[in-house]
Parts: sequence; C-alpha cells; structure tokens
Amino acid sequence: MVIGQWSMVNWIVMLAAVVLLWSAALPPWVSVAVVAGLAAAFLARAAATRQIAGHTPADWPLLAMLLLLPVGLWASPDLAVTLPRSYALIAAAAVFWAVAALSDHPWLRYSGWGLLLAGLAMALAVIAATPLSGSSLLSPLAQAIRAPLPFLHPDRFNPNLSGQLLAIFLAPAAALALVGGAPGGRTLRLAAAALSLALAVLLLLTQSRGALLGVAVALPVMTLLADRRWLALWLVALGAGLVLLRQSPQLAATLSTALLVGGGDVTATAQGRMELWSRALYLMQDFPFTGVGLGMPQRVIDLLYPLFTVVSGSQWLHVHNTYLQIGSEMGIPGLIALAALLLSVGAALVRQARRRQAGAYRGLALGLLGSLIVFAVHGLVDAPLASPKLMVLFFGLMGLMTAVAASGANPAKRPAEFASSDANNPTE
Repeated sequence: MVIGQWSMVNWIVMLAAVVLLWSAALPPWVSVAVVAGLAAAFLARAAATRQIAGHTPADWPLLAMLLLLPVGLWASPDLAVTLPRSYALIAAAAVFWAVAALSDHPWLRYSGWGLLLAGLAMALAVIAATPLSGSSLLSPLAQAIRAPLPFLHPDRFNPNLSGQLLAIFLAPAAALALVGGAPGGRTLRLAAAALSLALAVLLLLTQSRGALLGVAVALPVMTLLADRRWLALWLVALGAGLVLLRQSPQLAATLSTALLVGGGDVTATAQGRMELWSRALYLMQDFPFTGVGLGMPQRVIDLLYPLFTVVSGSQWLHVHNTYLQIGSEMGIPGLIALAALLLSVGAALVRQARRRQAGAYRGLALGLLGSLIVFAVHGLVDAPLASPKLMVLFFGLMGLMTAVAASGANPAKRPAEFASSDANNPTE
C-alpha cells in the first residue's frame, strides 16, 4: 500500500481509510470499490518492491489479521454488524502503512511536537466531555471548550476510556521532557514537562485504574531504558511501597478494593468483568479457529452463554479485555496475530531506544514505547479496539512507532540537527 516513501498514494490511502470508517452510511458498492483500490495499491507496492511484506516489522502479523477477515465474515451470524467492523480493520491497516511510510520523510522530525499538540487536544476534549471527580472546578473551562465545539457534549466519553487516551499521550510527553529532542531543544522539553503535569492531573481525576496501572508499568521501563541509574530510585520506591503496605493493612485493603471494585454499571466491577471474561473464554473454546466474527461476542454470549451478574441485553459493547475480545471475534489465530503485532512493534522500539546514536528519535521511541505499554496493559481490563475510530487511532500510532524505529536505525539518513542532538542533550 506504500511505495516506500510518502507520496500522493499515501494521501489517497488515508482518504480511503476515512471513507471506510463511514461505510455504514454509504452504498455497499462504494466500500467494495475502496477496498479493491486499497488491494490494488498493496499489490502495486509488492510488485515495485518485489516482496509482499517485510517493509515493516509488523507487516506479517497485520497481513495475517487481514487474511482472517473472510473467515470471520463466514462465521458471523450477522454480516450487517461484522462487515462495517471488517472495513474498519482494513482502514486501520491502511492508516498504519501510510503513517509508517513517514520513516524517510522530513515531517517525522516534527512528530514530537505533533504528539504534544495531540495530547493537548485530548486533554481539552476530556475536560469538556468526561465526567471527572473535579468537574466543579473545571466546569468553566469545559463550558468554554464546548461553546465552539458543540459535539463535545458532557458525558460523551467515559472516564475509563478518557484515562487510557490521556495515558497514551502522557507517555511520549514524559519521555520528551526527560530526554528531549529536536527541533525545539529546551523549548520542546519545557512544553513536554508542562503537558505531562496537566495530563497526569487529569489522569488522576479520571480514576481509571487500568490507565494508572499502564502508566505505572510504562514509566519504569521508559526511564530505565533512558538511563540505568533510575534503577536505584525505582527499587527504593518499590521497597518503600511494600513497607508501607505491610505496616498499614487498612491501606492495602483500600487499594485492593479500588483495583477490584469499580463504580458505575456492573461491568466495571470485578465480578462483572470476570463473568464477561469467562464467557469470552467459552467462545474461544467453542470457536477456536474462526471466532464468531467482529462485533458478534455480545450477541452470541447472550444467546449461548447467559449472563447472571451482567444483565442480558444491558448494552455492554465488549468483554472489557482486548485480547479476549480479539480471540473471541477472530479465534486463536487472530489473537496470535495481535500479540505478534504488538511484540514486533515493541521490539523495534526497544532496539531504537537502546541505540544512543539515534539522536532525537530516541526520545520519541521511548515515549511511543510507553504508549504501547499503556495500550497493552490497559487492554487487560478494556477493549478499545472494539471501537472502529479508536482502532484506526491506535493503528495510526503504531504506524508512527514503526516509522520512528525505522528512522533511528540508519543515522546516516538523519537530518543534521538530529545528529547533533546527542552532544546537546546530556541525558543521551
């Protein structure tokens, strides 16, 4: 789908992805034509490069997920639901490959600023459209944001989803504040530090346990890859935490309750989540090779595996676990492909983050690795890929991760200002 560099083809691919996201509102022949065009572009790339896949580390896993789509359509009891979700996955793959083509483009050096702007936009959207614990203090700002943007009405985003989105952009902001980058130098680090603080405060207000856990895992990994001297600090923090919990059983009980019991509907409780997860495992046992089709777990679970804690037909949208959701929708082969996709992108970012001569791309790799860790950890308690728009967003971010890793792999291709960032940045 990408000929090896950013060109007009990539703009067309991005436009086609947008069209596929709205396939439900378009005549069927339009979506079929768009998919055929994307397939033609993919074959043109294969012919030009003389290889079907291998342009990025994630090509084969992503191609495997696409090849499983016809199987899911065959297994699905309702194509009206599965077909739009299948189009969304095709759109997400197209966006991934289009963004990954930025690896040799000068625009990539500004992606740090782009991530900061996206994080700021996400923070404003969360303030305007999420019920937060500090909403009374943020109410004037929320109303000011909603005035020119009426689609950001109150309660549009749930706190758990908002927490994940904030955490995903908090990770690169924190890495850029710690490591820095170019262009921007000190200005970029100051802006990243200010945004990190704002995102962290909002993340605490969302009270999203999965997002907080993701950040708690991502931050040590990011900082240790940046500088091993952080190990002493994290060991001291871990030891102090364990001592505090041992000395205060009441605090330990409070934290356990906060992690296992949620507010709101029953799917936010440990009992409700466990029930949904058990039903997803039943689906994977009974439909191990085909799954039940994208978007179908809710309907099949209600029909074949009645729920007791979660009221049947209560409009729950997914099983609150990314891996069980994909496994029940696409079978065990789909789950393996998703795991391979995440691991391949993560490994490429780790290699780039450990490469000190990578210059400013090293800070981007650290931050995007943190975003990937947040997504992977939060995926244990939520399933954002069940939303077509979020699927495209996350696959686009993974495309950026791949582009950053590929650019850092060849120092000779870096702009001069990036090559000189090692000397100007004492943390590298």
